[in-house]
Amino acid sequence: MADENTGTQNANEGQSQNQNKPGDNREVTFTEEQQAHIDSLVADRLSRADKANDQKLQQALADARTKWDEEQKEAADIANTSDKQRKEHEQEKANDITQAVTDK
Repeated sequence: MADENTGTQNANEGQSQNQNKPGDNREVTFTEEQQAHIDSLVADRLSRADKANDQKLQQALADARTKWDEEQKEAADIANTSDKQRKEHEQEKANDITQAVTDK
């Protein structure tokens, strides 16, 4: 029985050796219907990828606009404060950054 398994194993090895290898000059061709189906699948996949990328881009733009608006508002508030208040605000920001770094 061990001989039978060995024989089967050797036969399977021979089959795997006959499969396409890199460098084989075998050409794969598709019928027009098959190629149209493949083209359709690829187009659908690209369309989904474009939509996903567009959504990510729109979200990134919205986040950047929000951050920019907040920074502009903060800059305007700082410009309208007195020197003492400005220094206090800068110290608070430095403390927040230090705290954020030490929390990580």
